[in-house]
Amino acid sequence: MSQQLKSALPGLARDYHPTRTIPADRPLIGIANLDLALIVRQANDDFVTQCRAEHGVYGRSIYELVHVTMRVPLRRQFSRLVDGELDRFVTQLTPEGPITGELTGTAVRDATNQVAGVTVLMRIEPILRPRAPLPKKPMLTKVHAQILEGVALGASTTQLAGQLHLSRQGIEYHITSLLRKLDVVNRAALVAKAHALGLLRSDTWPPRTVSEMVSH
Repeated sequence: MSQQLKSALPGLARDYHPTRTIPADRPLIGIANLDLALIVRQANDDFVTQCRAEHGVYGRSIYELVHVTMRVPLRRQFSRLVDGELDRFVTQLTPEGPITGELTGTAVRDATNQVAGVTVLMRIEPILRPRAPLPKKPMLTKVHAQILEGVALGASTTQLAGQLHLSRQGIEYHITSLLRKLDVVNRAALVAKAHALGLLRSDTWPPRTVSEMVSH
């Protein structure tokens, strides 16, 4: 980490890798300092505990440490921070999984008012939540699977139309059909519900549907 970044960012522990689990009786307040490439350079104990990363958090991109459904929206927000278009943003973490809460990103500026890094604060409220029942048979047609993968990647209607050789109206028709099938109201909720139902794999990027959930 550069001296400029060190002087601009507040000091946090760098080498502590706790093995404790997320407590049920209090929220966690995780704080991490990122460089301009959004690589974790410093983090407090709660941040490391929240991420539960098998290989630690230091030297890893923030995108590797968040749920797959959060990567596209966070990429837009962090890009604006690094470019100096935003000073701060707050967003809700995905409701999937055993934890929920919010993430705050703040641009850290140096003595010349240039963005030198980013500080991330994650407030996690542990909760117990029943999981959505997993489907027992394929729910997606091949076209729906391709469109769902594109939506999860953040592709626009125009981009999907070009990739799948369909009209924009055809893409919107299929997306509306997917929204109705999964009983959700927008694209973000569609992706989150698809993960909850096991339609999208959680271990790959770009997003891929689970082959058993696609009718052939």
